[in-house]
Amino acid sequence: MLRTISTALLLLLLLSGTALARSAVSGIVVGPDGPLAGVEIHALESDLSTHSGPDGRFTLELPTSGPLTLRFSLQGYKTLTRSMDEAATDVIVSLRPVR
Repeated sequence: MLRTISTALLLLLLLSGTALARSAVSGIVVGPDGPLAGVEIHALESDLSTHSGPDGRFTLELPTSGPLTLRFSLQGYKTLTRSMDEAATDVIVSLRPVR
């Protein structure tokens, strides 16, 4: 009986961990003069967004893993849309000024 309960609890924990699996995209946004603060990073598939910090770094927690499209935008710079196969770390994004 104890073994059956233990097995059931283990299975439940494994399944709940999979159902709650999260992933993240993180990196830095730069311009011609270095890191860019205040860039909006928007995940189009999940409608979640964040902003880059003073050092240009960002982290966006996503509800699931898989392919995603991120839009990077900041006034005075060309908006960039970037597709990724899955969540990643150490992404480097370069924005160009609008001329």
